[in-house]
Amino acid sequence: MASLDILGNVIPYIRNEEEKWRRETLKLLGQMNGTKVIPAAFAMSAQCNRVAVEDGHTESISVRLKTKAKREEIIAVWNDYRSEPQVLKLPSAPERPWCIWRRWIVHSRVSMWTWVRGMTTAVGRLRPCGVLEWKFTVLSHNTIRGAAGAAVLNAELLKAKVISRLHSAIS
Repeated sequence: MASLDILGNVIPYIRNEEEKWRRETLKLLGQMNGTKVIPAAFAMSAQCNRVAVEDGHTESISVRLKTKAKREEIIAVWNDYRSEPQVLKLPSAPERPWCIWRRWIVHSRVSMWTWVRGMTTAVGRLRPCGVLEWKFTVLSHNTIRGAAGAAVLNAELLKAKVISRLHSAIS
């Protein structure tokens, strides 16, 4: 799309993006069975819109949890979560994969969250949902957290795992 065509517009359809988003999310939240990924088995829907911003993806998410949870419990899980890159202290991995943005209502524009930067994802506006159970908004940097950053982090993870296996084999 020509850059001038999107100025002042929201494009409510991105070819193949909604199905790709749904399929990849179910895969990411699925389970490994040997070398095969078994996609997560829950219903979900996606709607993607193209909006003229320099950097960033914004997601509006509504969920129903398996087990009822209070707002404070959800925030505690988000705050406490650490994945393998954090455990291994990989160079490009943030200490926390996401930050809880408590001042979201005041600073909800993508341009206002640039302080998050890097591989950290901002999550906020957690509130009850009238249809499901909870809804919230997520912001991430589409280059740093997206394709380029993910490639670097995956390379660091591969290196860390290969080196640890080599050390174990030598010892």
